[in-house]
Amino acid sequence: MTPRQVATAVNKLLLIDIRTKNREIHFVKARALYYYVCKKVDERWTFLAIGQEIGVDHATVLHGVKMYNQNYCFYYPELKNYAEFLINHFKKNDIEETKKIEEELDLYLFLKNENEFLKVQLAFEKQNKNRFKISDKIEELLEKSPKKDLIIERLEALINMESKKVYL
Repeated sequence: MTPRQVATAVNKLLLIDIRTKNREIHFVKARALYYYVCKKVDERWTFLAIGQEIGVDHATVLHGVKMYNQNYCFYYPELKNYAEFLINHFKKNDIEETKKIEEELDLYLFLKNENEFLKVQLAFEKQNKNRFKISDKIEELLEKSPKKDLIIERLEALINMESKKVYL
């Protein structure tokens, strides 16, 4: 097990690159998670070795671990869950187990993306359902109208004109 494998797992899990030089909070929390998990997985890894993997110095790693322990694990419970998940799997230090972790992370990401896709699809279906209600209502009104043929003819002309519009 190496810090690089931990960094890769954190990147995949959080869908960001922790090597990115950025001070936005989600990058800072992700790097702190990486530092914390590295120290918990193998206490023999030095702050310098952990930091070199992502291009920061040992003091930054030390500060990140301290911030994780004092703040992030309390205010961001999802980080604590991610840390427990990663630590439990990396502690086993087995190549087969590492492959399983990567497969679990890939499955998690797939399911997360699938969930987002389904949310968008559901919103689209709701929007289309409302459109069908409107078209059903128009048909109902047309059936009641004595000038049904004239109205349909004018609607078709309007649709035809709309489709031939030229936008500059």
